[in-house]
Amino acid sequence: MDTNPHAHTDTLNTLAARFFPPVSNDDGLPEAAVAAAEARLGLSLPARLRALYREFGLRDDLLRASDRLFALEFLTVADGVLVFLSDAPGLRYFGIRAEDVAKDDAPVVVSGSGGAAAWKPARRALSDALRSLLLVNAANGGMPWHGAAETPSESLDALGAEWERVGGAGGGDAAFYLRDGRVVHTVPAKKGKILVCAGARTAGALHELSETLGTPWAEKRRRPDAPPEADEGLVDEHADARRTLRQRAVLAASAAEGGAACCASCGGLLRTWADTARGVCGLCGHALPATFA
Repeated sequence: MDTNPHAHTDTLNTLAARFFPPVSNDDGLPEAAVAAAEARLGLSLPARLRALYREFGLRDDLLRASDRLFALEFLTVADGVLVFLSDAPGLRYFGIRAEDVAKDDAPVVVSGSGGAAAWKPARRALSDALRSLLLVNAANGGMPWHGAAETPSESLDALGAEWERVGGAGGGDAAFYLRDGRVVHTVPAKKGKILVCAGARTAGALHELSETLGTPWAEKRRRPDAPPEADEGLVDEHADARRTLRQRAVLAASAAEGGAACCASCGGLLRTWADTARGVCGLCGHALPATFA
């Protein structure tokens, strides 16, 4: 049996290195754990799947941020199929028929309801399924920053030739667009629109992608374990709204007190303790005279 964890993961390692933090020696599962799972299942795992567990089986950002590769203890053989993966909603399950596990790049089958008759060819091999797993997770919460929005399908034309297009999983209309540090996953939506899910290494890269597509993110979030450098280029999209509210509060307080203008820059009437403590005008940011600061 081939126990070299690098034997079948070179392509996946290259792909992971473009979008995720580096894989370390602590990210894989020990040989004993994989062998124990095989003994429980009564079959050997396909070489590519076995290598994936050995290389980075503990990396949830790569393997379980959206679609989920099953942990070893949850692998099952049902109706003659080794079930190893599910999509994010848990509506589809992917597996490999027991008679195919020894093949170099085994064909994958998919089921939405269970039972032997429900397993159908997924129109892809194991290597394609594992590649799609990494890309789906990169675009849907595995990378430090994630954004999602519906946008007109023609907005993808703005991505340009420097983006690499990869066909969608299972031969459908979904697709991936790749550029180092960013992944875009597109799925057809209604009325000529597409759902765009994106992952980026930095906040600035995600913001730049939003501007390129011409669509603000309807959903945006940062991974709790993202490194500090992921906040590079962070844009405070609510700064203008907060500034307007603060200005209204300052003007209301000033009008109520009937005080004289104390900001030489804008003539603002400042009487709030916060402005006094900061020594700046809440309207324009201009430094206040010492008598008011």
